[in-house]
Amino acid sequence: MDSSRLPIEEVRSTYESLRPTYRRYADMLRSLTRQVCESHGVSVESIEARAKEVNSLCAKWGRHAEYRELEDVTDLCGVRIITLYANDVERARDMLRTEFDVLEEKSRGSEIPEAFGYRSLHMLVRVSTVRCTLSEWKDFGGLVAEFQLRTVLQHAWAVISHRLDYKTSEEVPAKSRRKLFRVAALLETGDELFADFRDEVSNVREEYQKVATAEAWRDLALDLDSVIAAWNRLPLDIVKQTALSAGFSEGTQHIGEAPMRRAIGNLVTVAAHAGIGTVGSLADYMSRAAQYFSALERFASEATTRGFRPVADTPDVLTICLVLDDSRLRVIGALPFRPEIEKALDVVQRELQNSASVAAHGQQGYSTANQHARSYGTGASHD
Repeated sequence: MDSSRLPIEEVRSTYESLRPTYRRYADMLRSLTRQVCESHGVSVESIEARAKEVNSLCAKWGRHAEYRELEDVTDLCGVRIITLYANDVERARDMLRTEFDVLEEKSRGSEIPEAFGYRSLHMLVRVSTVRCTLSEWKDFGGLVAEFQLRTVLQHAWAVISHRLDYKTSEEVPAKSRRKLFRVAALLETGDELFADFRDEVSNVREEYQKVATAEAWRDLALDLDSVIAAWNRLPLDIVKQTALSAGFSEGTQHIGEAPMRRAIGNLVTVAAHAGIGTVGSLADYMSRAAQYFSALERFASEATTRGFRPVADTPDVLTICLVLDDSRLRVIGALPFRPEIEKALDVVQRELQNSASVAAHGQQGYSTANQHARSYGTGASHD
């Protein structure tokens, strides 16, 4: 037996006594990482942190004969940052360099296209000396933590490949190996395309902001970002005042807020299916909102009777107007209305359809009568 190496029993008992500290360390690191990601503008999908399980440590100790002391195991505390985009992995890495004392960096996974596996950035860090002077961090001075930085797609590969239980490409059956390489290549391509997509959208939004300040705003193609960019150029007051006069309550949403963005997204979807193709066409439709006053008033009354008074948020009001124009848009747009709104729309749309049917029938009868009258008159002139 190697006398310089701790026996497994001592490793277990020592770590069992230390694990509560490592659990608190993981909790503190999770909270700190979330805060610094927000302050550095790093967009993350999730942040996970954990103290290694005792049984997991013992199993790892058995696999690594080179371990001598408990400190040789560097992932007793682990933090995983999962980002949406590949370039955010680099930004997260730079952030960790400024916030921690970095002991080691390693990019695991080969960059060779044919290589088995997928990349993941690993960093070993300690809390900085300055931070350790704070009372809440003093118990963690000197403790090492391992950070893993991955994109969502890299994480998907790691999870699935772990379940497949293959560590090298040689272990994979030959006839399945090519398919596995294709998956890895597709995921890497997906990361690159998502990053390109974000950059392209960012550039388009900047261009929209420039155009929205000029008269050319009316010619912008209708989409979520173009409508948001030109929002303050639209006749918002006409829509809002019509809705308030019809019995809607005061609006509560503001541009830039997530609920407002979703509402504008619903409007854009429905408007596009209704044949509105530019921001200018949407503005023209909004300027005619007063034509819908009677229908909106009936709708507000019906919804209020059912226990919900509709709100005069401009995107929602316009969406309702479009749906009242064409009931098929409710299905096409898959709109997430409240039950009270759904029932009120059912009632008002049924009334509108009945009115249209009566009007059409009346017009048909009027035309037929005129035709008979003209025929009769023509016949009389021949006499």
